[in-house]
Amino acid sequence: NNIQGTVTVRVTFLASGQIGSVSPVSQLGYGLTEQAISAAKQMRFEPQLVNGQPQTVVKSVQFSFTIY
Repeated sequence: NNIQGTVTVRVTFLASGQIGSVSPVSQLGYGLTEQAISAAKQMRFEPQLVNGQPQTVVKSVQFSFTIY
C-alpha cells in the first residue's frame, strides 16, 4: 500500500504509574491510528517527581509508520 506517516497521540501519564486517557491529535488510515493508541496504552514509565511527589502529566507521543 506504500503508506508512510506519523500518528500523534496525547497521553496522560498518571502519578500512579498507569496510562490514563489517550486521544489522537493527528491520524492515519488503515487502522494505524488505532495501533498507535493501543501501543500508547501499553507504555511503561516512571512518574515524574516534583519535590519527591509523583505527578500526573500530559504529553504528546509520536508513532511513525512505513508500510510497503
